[in-house]
Amino acid sequence: MVRRGFISLGDPYLDKMLGRVPRGNLVLVAGSPGTGKTIFSAQVAYVNMMRGLKAAYLSLAEPKELFMQCMKGLGMNFKRMEAKGLFKFYDLASPRDPSFMERMLEETLKEVLAWRANVLVVDSLSALIQLVGRDKARSLAHTMFSRVVRSGGITTVAVAEAPLREGAVGVEEFVADFVFFLSKREIEARLGRQLEVVKARGARVAHPRLLFTLHGGFKVIEPFTCKHPEEPRRFQPVEETPRGYSTGIPDLDAVLGGYPKNGVVHFEVGENVETSMYHVLVVPTLVNFVVKGRGLIVFPSMGVDARVVQLSGHEYGIRGGEFDRLVRVVQLAPPHPSAEDWVVEIGGEDFKEDYQRWLDTVRELQRITGSSEVTSFIGADSLHSQYGEDDMYRFLALEALRTRVEGGLLIALTKPGLEERVVKSVSNVANIHLKLVRRRGALLLYGLIPRTELYAVSLDLSKGYPMPRLTPIL
Repeated sequence: MVRRGFISLGDPYLDKMLGRVPRGNLVLVAGSPGTGKTIFSAQVAYVNMMRGLKAAYLSLAEPKELFMQCMKGLGMNFKRMEAKGLFKFYDLASPRDPSFMERMLEETLKEVLAWRANVLVVDSLSALIQLVGRDKARSLAHTMFSRVVRSGGITTVAVAEAPLREGAVGVEEFVADFVFFLSKREIEARLGRQLEVVKARGARVAHPRLLFTLHGGFKVIEPFTCKHPEEPRRFQPVEETPRGYSTGIPDLDAVLGGYPKNGVVHFEVGENVETSMYHVLVVPTLVNFVVKGRGLIVFPSMGVDARVVQLSGHEYGIRGGEFDRLVRVVQLAPPHPSAEDWVVEIGGEDFKEDYQRWLDTVRELQRITGSSEVTSFIGADSLHSQYGEDDMYRFLALEALRTRVEGGLLIALTKPGLEERVVKSVSNVANIHLKLVRRRGALLLYGLIPRTELYAVSLDLSKGYPMPRLTPIL
């Protein structure tokens, strides 16, 4: 937690990464229009007011009522803070005579100092330039920051509309302690947002470029790391959706409406996505079938073997007799055969023979469960490596046909290294095509079929097992 002698930057991860912002510092937030600068600066004020500190907002860009309305829609009730005596809004947005503006600004700064504000937001320096001209604006800014920031000890957040690298506001002259540059970036042909830490006086910046979203306010997307619960508990089944099967992940159900019954899902993994990372989005789906007494057959992707599959089940509380009865893992026969009944070993030389062994195993699971609805997971890269492109496609096409006729769900996984046409051939048999990528450390999921926006993936361990949470990048 940020101590009262310091100011929060309004976002938990920024506070964690950059440490505490001493009072009396200048924070500059720059970027093109529509990148989230006003929301960022308003959130700095709001979060610190939630801690009992006073914040003043000097607006040269938009009137008070519009500001209040927009921020309330993001969960920030500035009127309530105003009623508590923690917030003051100074509306200097109306067009004014330059000399009158100077006097108004002078009186406003005197009042902010007399009120003993802890945080001052100036939105924006660019509007000040338009009102009084560049030279006069710089002079006023120097006076403002020397009196308010340095002498008054008020942490000031200044917004600059123009791109920082154009030098449009003379940033170097303001001697800012922290400088953030916000931008929109296309990621996978979808809207992405990036924050760059240009300057952070006295702080070690572990990640100078981070993604963020404006969903529900300003939120930095923390670089993804896999986490495990201290006290593991059994996975609680997620109810089916009106569309069909649950994905096992409530947030993903909300996006897709679930997976279609008798359907095929293509799960594509991008560069630099580790095995443990895509597992957190695939395993809950498979586990949700098993805890409901349905059969599961797995042909692991390359780099994953039967033991890894078993350990993944254990993490969600699927172990012992339940795992042995309902799960089958098909893999190439190693030099020393497995003693586990749930491991099905194949030769890997004869496609027809191996697929028949697969089909026999599906029939076994159907007899055990009394249901034709068996879930299949297939690592397409393993099929491609073992049988080549044509037989890989035949295997998937046959299994897709069986799934559509008999019921259940087929998930086919592709990894980097497969040629684009191979990935496309897998997608051709799918009802749903999802892709998982990493950017700036963040784990991002999106749909190609159906098309969706980007979602940042995080993990919730509160139930005793890893449950993905999805945050839209807006």
